[in-house]
Amino acid sequence: MKKENKTERRQHKRYFPKLRAFVLVDPKDGKLNRIKKMSKGQIGAAVFQSKPAKMGRILEISRSGLSFTYIANSSDIITNQQLDILLADEKFLLPKLKFKPVNTSEHKAETPFNPLAIKRQSVRFVGLTTDQKSKLDYFLRKYTNDTQNTKGKQAQGNG
Repeated sequence: MKKENKTERRQHKRYFPKLRAFVLVDPKDGKLNRIKKMSKGQIGAAVFQSKPAKMGRILEISRSGLSFTYIANSSDIITNQQLDILLADEKFLLPKLKFKPVNTSEHKAETPFNPLAIKRQSVRFVGLTTDQKSKLDYFLRKYTNDTQNTKGKQAQGNG
């Protein structure tokens, strides 16, 4: 029996958000562009009004892509393959990142009492502008760790 030689396909180191960072896939308008002047309530309303095809929490991120969890719905069809990264607590928005889906899988809930079907999606960034790369690097430096945080307000927590 042959042993499989698994090689790491990632080009860049993975990081884990320090705070809850969200992905909005294919949002319909640009109301979040004024995020610096918005209250948390206004940010929440703008997210709701943008009607994203998917919204989820970032699990891990690198310079070349990210993975996130989201509540599965009956339609996983996305018209524009672009996403926004949102860190509402810090009023940070990195909009319109183009991506290609890499993998979608079932994701086990942290509690057995969760009645919702949760999926995990991994995406690879494509065609980022120089400005987007710069803002992504800023996000990685300021809002992530290179080890997974298991305490407090972090990406994998329930609270």
